[in-house]
Amino acid sequence: MECTPGVVVIDELDLSLHPTWQKRIVRILKTLFPKIQFICATHSPFIIQSLEQGELIGLDEILDEEYSGQSIEDIAEGIMNVPTPRYSEKKLKMYEAAEAYFKAVQEGDAERDLAKLKEQMDLLTAQYSDNPAYCALIRQKYLEKKAEVHR
Repeated sequence: MECTPGVVVIDELDLSLHPTWQKRIVRILKTLFPKIQFICATHSPFIIQSLEQGELIGLDEILDEEYSGQSIEDIAEGIMNVPTPRYSEKKLKMYEAAEAYFKAVQEGDAERDLAKLKEQMDLLTAQYSDNPAYCALIRQKYLEKKAEVHR
């Protein structure tokens, strides 16, 4: 069977594909259509991970680092410029608030208001908690303190 050469352009190759298929789709297309040049756009670190050296072209900048075989996190952070892809944005906020509080406690920093840092940490923890009763309790305490300040 003779294959016809050609060029195929696909925008968002990853769209509606499960990550398992995203990791396979490029290899499948190259195997089934060996004489076709595929030009595809993607936002999937899974597809990028499956590419061979030289198959990825960045539109924003020249890619000077190796991407083939790297972890999803390394691709997301290093190539796609997603800061700290391992954690959600809400979890990062909670970590930052907790870190600021515990650092101030450890350093015995009298200038920093430990109560305010702890309150901020508690509010973030409650905000992202799966426990509505805990969230309501922390919010109630916060509102009571706020009311006391304004008296």
